[in-house]
Amino acid sequence: MSVKSEAGRRILYAAERLFAQRGIDAVSLREIGQAAGHRNNSAVQYHIGSKDQVLEALIELRMPPLNARREQLIAQVEAAGELDRLRPLVRAYVAPLAEVVCEGAGRTWYARYINRIVLDRRSWPGDRCRRTPVHSNAWMR
Repeated sequence: MSVKSEAGRRILYAAERLFAQRGIDAVSLREIGQAAGHRNNSAVQYHIGSKDQVLEALIELRMPPLNARREQLIAQVEAAGELDRLRPLVRAYVAPLAEVVCEGAGRTWYARYINRIVLDRRSWPGDRCRRTPVHSNAWMR
């Protein structure tokens, strides 16, 4: 699912913030719509769909640029002949998320959203979003 409308993106950013603050299970679609500025109680369902589809759309929104940056850094690690060293590999995996957080200067909730997911295993989206290609998250399981 690719969200292309401005209304859909506002919904995703509102969902990300609310999920980060309160957890996935504690937030209703109605609350997400209200936080995105919609008065229609069915706005989220209209623009995106179910809560599972909101989770999928958030992953599809955030992961491609992170993974593209990771691929760039892995290529640099490979070019330096350091694929057998742990530190450069961990940096290549973690640095893109740190860059997003620093560039956002507090305007992004993505890192807090991911933190909430990791801390609240009941809400792990990998279990709900198996069809979405996400960079290996086996290290979190």
